[in-house]
Amino acid sequence: LHCKTKKLVGRKIGEVLDITRPVLGSEWNWPALHKLADQIFSIKPKQLTDTPKTRTTFVEEIKFKGSMLHISDDSIMFILSPDAKNVSELNSMGLTMSDLSLHSFQRDAIFLGEHISSEVKSAHELDRLSKRLKNEKDLSNTLLYNMLPRSVADELRSGLTVDPTHYDKVTLF
Repeated sequence: LHCKTKKLVGRKIGEVLDITRPVLGSEWNWPALHKLADQIFSIKPKQLTDTPKTRTTFVEEIKFKGSMLHISDDSIMFILSPDAKNVSELNSMGLTMSDLSLHSFQRDAIFLGEHISSEVKSAHELDRLSKRLKNEKDLSNTLLYNMLPRSVADELRSGLTVDPTHYDKVTLF
């Protein structure tokens, strides 16, 4: 965490972090935490204040996801990693891929998120181009059918040759 204060040691965890999921209730307490030992936690840092006049803060957008490890009756440890689905979310937290553990699933999850995002963008672009192509084809057919009889236009479109037809009474404009 990017924190400008060194006074984290000795603070109560509820002064430093907020658990956003699962819901603890009104405050951090041991009985509530012990009941949630097998849950996945979503945690974000709180703003820290050294004195009433001086404010020091964490990067506000940073979010963590992780689990709790029971160490003893009066101590727990949270094993956390940034809660980001893609590189842009990671960057908005002030982090980069090199800030993630090399041996964590988090890197793979972010790469997968980037890949899925890229695939969705490609699918949307293909859909847009397909609709545009259909509109152009409809316009082309309309113009062709206005110039030639439908049967002749269909034969030409399918690659066949059209034999000339003789009409005795014809008017041309």
